[in-house]
Amino acid sequence: MEAIEKLQRSYAAVRDTNGKYVATGNGFRNDECNFKTIMLNKRGASTVQQDQLVYGELLEQAERDNTDPENYMPVEELGIANLKARYDNQKEESTKIRDRAVKIGDILKAVRETNQQLNAKFELLKKKQININKRVLAIVRKIEVLRCHGTPLQQSELM
Repeated sequence: MEAIEKLQRSYAAVRDTNGKYVATGNGFRNDECNFKTIMLNKRGASTVQQDQLVYGELLEQAERDNTDPENYMPVEELGIANLKARYDNQKEESTKIRDRAVKIGDILKAVRETNQQLNAKFELLKKKQININKRVLAIVRKIEVLRCHGTPLQQSELM
C-alpha cells in the first residue's frame, strides 16, 4: 500500500494559477509518467468539472471513438486517483449488473419451471378432452341406435 501512495504523490498533477495542469508532484512536467487518457462518461449521470472537458485534437479523436455520442460524452482523466475512482465506480456498476443478471436468471428459471408445469397440465387436459370426445361419440351412437330402433333403413324393408 505504501508503494501506491508513493506513486500517487510522485505522479500527482499540479495546477498553475489558471487551473491548468503544469507538472507532477515532484515538480517536473512529465506527461509521459502522469496517467492521462480520454474516457466516456454517461451524459447526465455524473458531474463533469470544467477541466475534465476535452478540447481540440483530443476532442476530435474522442468523437471518432465514441460509438454512442447521444448517451456518452468524452472527458479527460488525469492522475492515479481518478483512475482508481473510475475503477471503483466501474467495479460497483458491474456488481450491480451482475446482481441484476442473477435476479433475471432466477426469474427466468421460475418462468421455465412454470411453463413446464403448464405444458404438462395442458397435455393431461388434452388427453382428457380426447377421452371425453370418444365417450360423447359413443353415447351419440347409442342414442341414434335406440332412436332408430324398429325403423326401416332401406326401402325394401317397408312391406
